[in-house]
Amino acid sequence: MIVLLPLFDINLPANAMIFFRQLMSIAAFELFEIGEYNNSLLGLEATSPVNENYNAVGFESVYFINNMGTLFIFFLLYPIALLIEFILRKLAKRSFAVEKVHQSIKGKVYWSAIITLIFESYSMITICCLIHFEYMSFAGPGYVIQSLLAIFSFLALVWFPYHSTKMFIKNFKFLSYP
Repeated sequence: MIVLLPLFDINLPANAMIFFRQLMSIAAFELFEIGEYNNSLLGLEATSPVNENYNAVGFESVYFINNMGTLFIFFLLYPIALLIEFILRKLAKRSFAVEKVHQSIKGKVYWSAIITLIFESYSMITICCLIHFEYMSFAGPGYVIQSLLAIFSFLALVWFPYHSTKMFIKNFKFLSYP
């Protein structure tokens, strides 16, 4: 949460803004810049940031995918991990070695990987969605894709705490008692 400090209306020296920008690139798992590639792939016009504070933190566009950066790629890879786990589950019935690999991956895919990713990036995804909602457009196919992904992501963010709580109460009975 400290990486989002420059979004508040406070005066920070330039060196502090540079520090927060570098810190945000680490917190957002920013491995490489995807904004220009995304704009050309989806046929989007380049946009300026909402204001200088947003730019300083790394929200350089009003587009959802551009602001998400490489974190978006991690979320795209998750269904592939689910598919691999599904295939290993089917193959595990035939081989003990595959069963061991499946058991090792199963916990990481369903618990460790996605929950850690969502918890670590929850506020960033929320801000990316809200920025996009302010400037949402359905003017062309690229804009429709951006907008639908932002809507879907926001709904998933709202659903995730509810579903997690429901699942914990169901599976851990001692949580349902006062």
